[in-house]
Amino acid sequence: MKIPSINYIYLYLVLGGFFMACKAGSSKNPSYEVKTVVIDVDDPVTLKLSQLVDTLRIVPLETKDHFIGEASQVVWGENNLYVVDKKKAKAIFVYDHRGRFIREINLIGNGPGQYKSLNHVQIIEDQNRIYISDGGHAEFLEIDLEGNVVWERKLKPEQRFLDFLVKGSEIYLIQNDVVNLRYKLTSTNLRFKDFKPLRIKTPNDVNIDIGGNYFFFVHGGNGFVVTNAYNPIVKWFKDGKMVEVIRFEFSREGLTFEPGKMYSSIEINEKGMRGERFGMSGQVIDQKNYTMVSFHEKLEDKSYSIGKEAVYLKEEKKAMVVKEIINDVDKGVGLRGFSNATERGKGVCAFEAPDFIKMREQGFWEDGPYVDKVNAIRIDEMDNPVLFIYDLKEEIDLE
Repeated sequence: MKIPSINYIYLYLVLGGFFMACKAGSSKNPSYEVKTVVIDVDDPVTLKLSQLVDTLRIVPLETKDHFIGEASQVVWGENNLYVVDKKKAKAIFVYDHRGRFIREINLIGNGPGQYKSLNHVQIIEDQNRIYISDGGHAEFLEIDLEGNVVWERKLKPEQRFLDFLVKGSEIYLIQNDVVNLRYKLTSTNLRFKDFKPLRIKTPNDVNIDIGGNYFFFVHGGNGFVVTNAYNPIVKWFKDGKMVEVIRFEFSREGLTFEPGKMYSSIEINEKGMRGERFGMSGQVIDQKNYTMVSFHEKLEDKSYSIGKEAVYLKEEKKAMVVKEIINDVDKGVGLRGFSNATERGKGVCAFEAPDFIKMREQGFWEDGPYVDKVNAIRIDEMDNPVLFIYDLKEEIDLE
């Protein structure tokens, strides 16, 4: 039976850990330790979803003439649920925890207080704030949860950035250092004054000109992780200081990089064609005793790659490639891995309405404990996605 395509969304968290095969290696530094972790691609393991999650909430999103084209980002707040559609509606949708529609925040336009694109969005519910970077207008917007503009800044060339993260009264920025052909980490205040460069350079740094997400939350929320697509180096920060660096390598056929050089997506694709088949994908879920990272494998004689996960066990210094995650929680589709997570430790999987309807009709959840909840969802007027929101365990259970 062919499984319909599922719109897996990307993950944001406050957690820590990694699934992978590990090997020692370090260089001395007073503020951080550089480790080399080798991912053994020939020794994969199968995990059960119950080893990663505790419980599941199934949330069908009410339509009410407000259509989500793609659930690009999901934030589970203390009070409400926020869904960001960056590509189609280019709007932020607010729901209660049961999926009942509250409001749509849509500020598309070319005038003051409007955006052309939602490049990066950070929602901080307990501060009544949403921060938006608009690459189309080179602007930064600060709005409240009602959609009212609080402050906006037209960014000067030296203020522009690739990604941002608001923590407390500071904004951390990943910027492009065009002079030295590398990226730099900068902090500033919420009004873009007093820019301060932060230490981020390490020996054998790799610079990838790809874009996407650079910041990821760490377990406990006291810090963040910096990496990006194809970059084998992952950096942990606490209180604005780099405290740990891990370089991920592969047991065979991994991407190789020359230190100090800036690589484009074209150059990386060419490497894949020459047999360098394995590379990091720039996605991180950081938990208490493990960190999950994503990587890709370019299939032989194919023009495309498939995504995979690896887990690095922090205490054991051991890494595992995940062959499969068997869904023994809701007995539905076997999940390769989450692609979205919230800052409150929720893993999210979004099923577009046509996929959900077809899968229910084919009985994907019939043998599971959530079949009654799945069957209770009205599908006669369904247009928006159904969210499966899992409570992630702080520690992976390998027993």
